[in-house]
Amino acid sequence: MLDDVLHRILGHCSAHPEEPAVTTESATMSYGELDRRSSGIAAFLRGQGISADSIVAVQLARTPLLIATLVGILRAGAAWTTLMTNLPAARRDRILAETGCSIVFVDHPEQVSLPGAVRAVSPAQVPDAVPPAAGAATVSRDSLAYCLFTSGSSGTPKGVVVTRGALDRLVDSVDILFGTALHGRIACTTAQSFDVFNFELFGALANGGELVLLESLLDLSGLPADLRPEIISGVPSALGEIAALGDLPSSVRIVVSAGEPLFRAAAESLTASGLQVWNAYGPTECTVFAMCDLVEDLDDITIGVPLEHVGALVLDEDLREVPAGAVGQLHLTGPQLAREYLHRPAQTAERFLPFPAGEPGDRMYATGDLVVRGEDGRLRYRGRADNQVKVRGYRIELEEVESVLGSHPAVSACIAHVDRRRDDARLAAAITLTGEVAVADVVAHARRHLPRYMVPDTVQVVSSLPRNGSGKIDRRAFASLVAPGRSDPPLQTLTIDSQTTRRSDERDNNEDDRNGP
Repeated sequence: MLDDVLHRILGHCSAHPEEPAVTTESATMSYGELDRRSSGIAAFLRGQGISADSIVAVQLARTPLLIATLVGILRAGAAWTTLMTNLPAARRDRILAETGCSIVFVDHPEQVSLPGAVRAVSPAQVPDAVPPAAGAATVSRDSLAYCLFTSGSSGTPKGVVVTRGALDRLVDSVDILFGTALHGRIACTTAQSFDVFNFELFGALANGGELVLLESLLDLSGLPADLRPEIISGVPSALGEIAALGDLPSSVRIVVSAGEPLFRAAAESLTASGLQVWNAYGPTECTVFAMCDLVEDLDDITIGVPLEHVGALVLDEDLREVPAGAVGQLHLTGPQLAREYLHRPAQTAERFLPFPAGEPGDRMYATGDLVVRGEDGRLRYRGRADNQVKVRGYRIELEEVESVLGSHPAVSACIAHVDRRRDDARLAAAITLTGEVAVADVVAHARRHLPRYMVPDTVQVVSSLPRNGSGKIDRRAFASLVAPGRSDPPLQTLTIDSQTTRRSDERDNNEDDRNGP
């Protein structure tokens, strides 16, 4: 029988209360303390009328108290949504309205201004439960575990609703992949709004492991011996760079690459150190990871085969399976699928389709990713079928970036795109203006309304943008203008310093609304 993740964690709290559960360079929380803290949070929430499928917002710094708060929310029978500490207020308030949150856990309530009846609470002011209450609220596997907000093509973020049952199956799948390695130290370096965070969190605590909570992958360098992890995960561009610099601790045995395609250069840097490198793939809508493959051939890096509780179909535009070697859109099936897009039935119906070969009510998720299935059964990633892109592991709807840029009064037209003319892919935008305005004003406008990772690294002012016969901006024609090897000088360009931004972004991974692959 499939074990419940929360009860697995509480079992370790009971059996090994003195063992470290969550550590940072300045603090350690034992399993016993995790039990008391999370039980106190759960009791507080139940006293506030929070129950099954209620969503509680969490906007906390990366300390052990963050982890105790998340476990406490689950113990109360509720679910969470994570808000990064530097999220623009307008975006935060939209998410609070969408989820119907009445409580937001923050570090400093006196510094937060929230809309309506939403209440800011510091978990540090919630008393521990001594002794902790036994167990947790009774909920079903169909109950909500968390809601992660992804970039939305309509210009507003959309919430992906993940159930407890889907989370249980994810952890069961990674147990099969990594086995007893999950009993050791696992680094938690990804943002709490990036779904790989949930692999790190539950992969460790559900197995009695030690979660080493860091601000970013950059903090792996120079860690004291008693904090050095055996498992790390992150986006391949950052992992490869750190490996090439020799900054990976010698304790690391397993590296999980996720969030963007793993290319040969990064894989070679990692495997050269004798590490097990796993290339993981999965959208938020399939609860973090849908498939994973051990990298053994640098000339043929695949995303592998589906995990234990996931099915994969490669279909053409008429939803017919394509033969091996042909490109098709990947559709995922199985109980690891998310429940829905929160309060968006039309978008849910568009992407979560009936699964004709399954039981009544079974669904398949149209990922928008193009893949090829080889004769060996493994899948090879071939890119996106729509305008959703990945930059530094962040999933971005280009239309959302364009919606914000286009809301500036001086911007008459714009297009967002991924600039691949440098060594690393960057988010960029081209705009046309109706009057005299500094490009910096447009960037400042974007920063007020978007998380940092969605603000273009480069904004170019151009005299016009290519359009098709119907008058719409022609993305294909524009892509040919910015293809690698071609450089058309813009009229005016604002380029954010790349080296500073990359380091800042890496450290701010936990301060952005980041989502999974």
